[in-house]
Amino acid sequence: MEIKKNYSKFEKWYPYSGLIYLKKQGEEKMRIPKLLKQTVIFLYKYIEESNEYHALGTGFFIGLIEEDSFFPYLVTCKHVIKDSIDDGHTIHGRFNIAEEMDVGFEPFPNEWVYHDDPAIDLAILSWPKTGENPPYRWGALPFNDAIYRPIDVPIMDGGVVEGDEVFFVGLFTQFTGIKRNYPIVRFGKVALLTDELIHTELGLSKNILIECQAYPGNSGSPLFIPTKTKNGEIVASLLGVIAGYWPDTQEIYVEDEKSLKVFSHFGISMAVPAPKISDILYGKEFMKQREEKKNSARMKRMPMPAKNELKGINAEMSKEEFLNVLKMASSPNDESPDDDK
Repeated sequence: MEIKKNYSKFEKWYPYSGLIYLKKQGEEKMRIPKLLKQTVIFLYKYIEESNEYHALGTGFFIGLIEEDSFFPYLVTCKHVIKDSIDDGHTIHGRFNIAEEMDVGFEPFPNEWVYHDDPAIDLAILSWPKTGENPPYRWGALPFNDAIYRPIDVPIMDGGVVEGDEVFFVGLFTQFTGIKRNYPIVRFGKVALLTDELIHTELGLSKNILIECQAYPGNSGSPLFIPTKTKNGEIVASLLGVIAGYWPDTQEIYVEDEKSLKVFSHFGISMAVPAPKISDILYGKEFMKQREEKKNSARMKRMPMPAKNELKGINAEMSKEEFLNVLKMASSPNDESPDDDK
């Protein structure tokens, strides 16, 4: 196995597989690791006539490991990008540049894959920028480890119920940062779990309702729920993707007896359940792509992910290989003084 060499000071691309800790044994407070925020990027549309970028929403990276190959994907909501694409605009990602303290815009090919059900508000792109020396700093959530599965990763009290704490990481359009992307972390609670379909602008679909105020720009953000491993550590599990909120229309009357409508927030937002991502990843289109790429020269040059060594969990790498990787790059969960300056 060939490992990427010569990591520079700022180059921290993590094709990483393993559980993402929020709290380990003996720790009192839950902490949001920087790796979790580095999986998130901001999505913009480019207006060629004015040479301007307009913020659309949030996207985040996930990764699949199959045999000896690593496949990263970018996930967002369909409504975030589809109208702009239909209008002829190019979707760009705003990335942290690895080699310097700055951001760069990367155009995406119009190769997004949607769910077979048009009411499911998801869009996924196979991420092509995975060569020997990627220019951006980003991380990919280990999808098969990070996705919430009630059987594999039990919640604290045996299942997700209303009242469980959740949080999401996404774009805050009022402050994005100048030399770095700075996604915000918003906290809330599960408000409703129902087997009935909920009406959305795309149609009837199954969604999770959360008591948390999502706003424009938050669509496409990964929604996490803290879960407990068999060893007692608290990890971040991907529960869903933020897809919308309910605005509250209020009417205000002014002195000349004319009315003015204003919008506020009911405080309830919704998320597409994470298993719907699996439907697309393991659909015919992406399955065929992965089979074609597995034996390509580019895939063979890619570094394989390291995996957390936990009791009772098998590592993807041998102990010797794992230690060699750690010597070449700091652990993704470590706090680095160079991160997010």
